[in-house]
Amino acid sequence: MKKIAECFAGTPAEERVIGIHVGDNVYEALSFVCYYARNVQDEYVVIPERKDGMVILEPPKWNPIRQANFVASLNKMAVDQAKKRYPEMETPNERPFTCLSFARKSFVYLPDLKVYQEVFLKLYLGLVRLQEVHLLG
Repeated sequence: MKKIAECFAGTPAEERVIGIHVGDNVYEALSFVCYYARNVQDEYVVIPERKDGMVILEPPKWNPIRQANFVASLNKMAVDQAKKRYPEMETPNERPFTCLSFARKSFVYLPDLKVYQEVFLKLYLGLVRLQEVHLLG
Protein backbone atom coordinates (compact mmCIF):
# COMPACT_ATOMS: atom_id res chain seq x y z
CA MET A 1 0.00 0.00 0.00
CA LYS A 2 2.86 2.39 0.67
CA LYS A 3 4.00 1.96 -2.92
CA ILE A 4 0.60 3.11 -4.11
CA ALA A 5 0.88 6.27 -2.02
CA GLU A 6 4.38 6.86 -3.44
CA CYS A 7 3.09 6.44 -7.01
CA PHE A 8 0.56 9.23 -6.55
CA ALA A 9 2.70 11.51 -4.40
CA GLY A 10 3.70 13.76 -7.31
CA THR A 11 0.39 13.62 -9.20
CA PRO A 12 -2.23 16.30 -8.50
CA ALA A 13 -5.53 14.85 -7.25
CA GLU A 14 -7.48 16.13 -10.25
CA GLU A 15 -5.21 14.15 -12.62
CA ARG A 16 -5.42 10.84 -10.76
CA VAL A 17 -7.59 8.05 -12.11
CA ILE A 18 -7.89 4.87 -10.08
CA GLY A 19 -10.05 1.99 -11.30
CA ILE A 20 -10.71 -0.73 -8.74
CA HIS A 21 -11.90 -4.09 -10.02
CA VAL A 22 -14.04 -5.29 -7.16
CA GLY A 23 -14.98 -8.78 -8.34
CA ASP A 24 -15.84 -11.28 -5.62
CA ASN A 25 -13.44 -10.00 -2.98
CA VAL A 26 -15.10 -6.78 -1.94
CA TYR A 27 -13.13 -6.61 1.31
CA GLU A 28 -9.86 -6.00 -0.60
CA ALA A 29 -11.43 -3.09 -2.48
CA LEU A 30 -12.92 -1.77 0.76
CA SER A 31 -9.52 -1.97 2.48
CA PHE A 32 -7.79 -0.21 -0.41
CA VAL A 33 -10.35 2.62 -0.53
CA CYS A 34 -10.12 3.12 3.26
CA TYR A 35 -6.31 3.15 3.10
CA TYR A 36 -6.26 5.50 0.12
CA ALA A 37 -8.75 7.88 1.76
CA ARG A 38 -6.64 7.89 4.92
CA ASN A 39 -3.66 9.09 2.88
CA VAL A 40 -5.36 11.81 0.84
CA GLN A 41 -7.73 13.34 3.40
CA ASP A 42 -8.06 13.26 7.14
CA GLU A 43 -11.72 13.93 7.86
CA TYR A 44 -13.34 10.57 7.05
CA VAL A 45 -10.67 8.06 8.07
CA VAL A 46 -11.94 4.50 8.59
CA ILE A 47 -9.70 1.62 9.66
CA PRO A 48 -11.15 -1.78 8.59
CA GLU A 49 -10.46 -5.15 10.22
CA ARG A 50 -11.87 -8.64 9.78
CA LYS A 51 -12.50 -10.75 12.87
CA ASP A 52 -14.70 -13.74 13.70
CA GLY A 53 -17.06 -13.42 10.72
CA MET A 54 -17.48 -9.68 11.16
CA VAL A 55 -15.95 -6.60 9.58
CA ILE A 56 -15.05 -4.01 12.19
CA LEU A 57 -14.65 -0.41 11.05
CA GLU A 58 -13.00 2.09 13.33
CA PRO A 59 -13.66 5.74 12.44
CA PRO A 60 -11.26 7.40 14.92
CA LYS A 61 -12.05 11.04 14.08
CA TRP A 62 -15.80 10.84 13.57
CA ASN A 63 -18.15 12.41 16.07
CA PRO A 64 -20.96 10.19 17.41
CA ILE A 65 -23.69 12.00 15.45
CA ARG A 66 -21.88 11.57 12.12
CA GLN A 67 -21.29 7.90 12.87
CA ALA A 68 -24.92 7.26 13.89
CA ASN A 69 -26.23 9.04 10.77
CA PHE A 70 -23.86 7.08 8.54
CA VAL A 71 -24.91 3.75 10.10
CA ALA A 72 -28.59 4.68 9.67
CA SER A 73 -27.91 5.41 5.98
CA LEU A 74 -26.05 2.09 5.62
CA ASN A 75 -28.95 0.16 7.14
CA LYS A 76 -31.50 1.94 4.94
CA MET A 77 -29.44 1.22 1.82
CA ALA A 78 -29.04 -2.46 2.84
CA VAL A 79 -32.82 -2.88 3.26
CA ASP A 80 -33.49 -1.09 -0.05
CA GLN A 81 -31.02 -3.34 -1.87
CA ALA A 82 -32.59 -6.46 -0.38
CA LYS A 83 -36.02 -5.30 -1.57
CA LYS A 84 -34.67 -4.68 -5.09
CA ARG A 85 -32.86 -8.04 -5.30
CA TYR A 86 -35.74 -10.08 -3.92
CA PRO A 87 -38.97 -8.21 -4.76
CA GLU A 88 -41.11 -11.34 -4.42
CA MET A 89 -39.99 -11.92 -0.84
CA GLU A 90 -41.16 -10.04 2.18
CA THR A 91 -37.94 -8.37 3.31
CA PRO A 92 -37.53 -7.93 7.04
CA ASN A 93 -36.28 -4.60 8.29
CA GLU A 94 -32.92 -6.00 9.26
CA ARG A 95 -30.16 -3.81 10.62
CA PRO A 96 -26.87 -5.46 9.66
CA PHE A 97 -24.79 -2.38 10.52
CA THR A 98 -24.30 -1.69 14.22
CA CYS A 99 -22.61 1.06 16.23
CA LEU A 100 -20.65 -0.07 19.24
CA SER A 101 -18.66 2.05 21.68
CA PHE A 102 -16.33 1.06 24.47
CA ALA A 103 -13.13 2.36 26.03
CA ARG A 104 -13.81 5.79 24.47
CA LYS A 105 -13.66 4.32 20.99
CA SER A 106 -16.50 3.80 18.56
CA PHE A 107 -16.82 1.08 15.95
CA VAL A 108 -19.16 0.00 13.19
CA TYR A 109 -19.78 -3.74 12.94
CA LEU A 110 -21.19 -5.57 9.93
CA PRO A 111 -21.36 -9.23 8.92
CA ASP A 112 -18.44 -10.31 6.73
CA LEU A 113 -20.68 -10.74 3.69
CA LYS A 114 -20.15 -9.37 0.20
CA VAL A 115 -23.55 -7.68 0.00
CA TYR A 116 -22.96 -5.57 3.13
CA GLN A 117 -19.39 -4.74 2.18
CA GLU A 118 -20.67 -3.46 -1.17
CA VAL A 119 -23.21 -1.25 0.61
CA PHE A 120 -20.49 0.21 2.83
CA LEU A 121 -18.09 0.71 -0.07
CA LYS A 122 -20.61 2.59 -2.23
CA LEU A 123 -21.82 4.83 0.57
CA TYR A 124 -18.30 5.48 1.88
CA LEU A 125 -17.04 6.46 -1.59
CA GLY A 126 -19.89 8.96 -1.83
CA LEU A 127 -19.05 10.34 1.60
CA VAL A 128 -15.32 10.86 1.02
CA ARG A 129 -15.92 12.30 -2.47
CA LEU A 130 -12.93 10.72 -4.16
CA GLN A 131 -13.69 11.57 -7.79
CA GLU A 132 -10.51 9.82 -8.93
CA VAL A 133 -11.64 6.42 -7.63
CA HIS A 134 -13.96 4.31 -9.80
CA LEU A 135 -15.36 0.88 -8.97
CA LEU A 136 -15.27 -1.57 -11.85
CA GLY A 137 -17.45 -4.71 -12.17
